[in-house]
Amino acid sequence: MGFIREIVLKTDPKNFPVKMLEIFDTYGNKITITLTGIKTNSGLDDSLFTFTAPPGVEVYDMGQ
Repeated sequence: MGFIREIVLKTDPKNFPVKMLEIFDTYGNKITITLTGIKTNSGLDDSLFTFTAPPGVEVYDMGQ
């Protein structure tokens, strides 16, 4: 992520889901990602969002 300069999230003012991401890199490029068909609280089990690294993969905690 060393080349990313800025990420801008655009939200829906009514119910706040993220609608668009704009990513700016150090070369002056802009990537726009528009999200559609967003469903919130759709009943997905929390276990779907638990990351387990495959055997042999080294994980770096960038939050430290």
